[in-house]
Amino acid sequence: EKGNNKSASVKVTVSKASEPTVKPEDPGTTTPEDPGTITPGTTPSEPEDKGVASTGIKVNVDKEELKINETANITVTLEPSETTDKIKDVKYESNNDNVTVNNNGVITAKKDGKSTITVTVTTNDGKTYTATCDITVVKATYKVVVKIKRDEATKTLLNIYDVIVTKDGEKVNYTKVMFNGTNIGILATSSGKDNVLGVNQVSQLTNGGEATITLKDGTIEEHVYVQIIND
Repeated sequence: EKGNNKSASVKVTVSKASEPTVKPEDPGTTTPEDPGTITPGTTPSEPEDKGVASTGIKVNVDKEELKINETANITVTLEPSETTDKIKDVKYESNNDNVTVNNNGVITAKKDGKSTITVTVTTNDGKTYTATCDITVVKATYKVVVKIKRDEATKTLLNIYDVIVTKDGEKVNYTKVMFNGTNIGILATSSGKDNVLGVNQVSQLTNGGEATITLKDGTIEEHVYVQIIND
């Protein structure tokens, strides 16, 4: 109807179009390298240096041949020479009583013959190594020289005027030398001369031969050759 017109109010809501979502290309799943557990505020430590491991032992003896009562020394080292392992314990054992060996590796010769010594080493990290060394014990060489005095005119044997005993070429003291049961020498007097036999006994010694010698320390050596020197 005229004059009665009413205008209708229309509310229009305009929505802003959202920007299209673009999904980036998937480059694949990448796992970053694990740097290890790092405590905040600390610097990552270097890998632990475990040093050079040992592989065995080397055994040296300063003398492989001994005379009775002589000594030798054993030295033991780890191999290789650059190893950082340390020797914790060493044990020594002889296979017989020809020699003895103490905890410091000192060998003492007791009687002639051959011996094998076993060396066992334990390292600081628990490794165990064994090695052996051989020792030969030889008897010392004793020599007895009996000097006999002769009568220059008749060449008759008079008496013994000196008895000399040497061990490996060096003069030693003795208490007696027994030749065929006869005492042909006693410990040297202050003059160094001993007249211990008469003419009849001296005649037994003309050709020399085997004898038994008793040294000053009481040691008895069998089968000592007596050399006769006729002056």
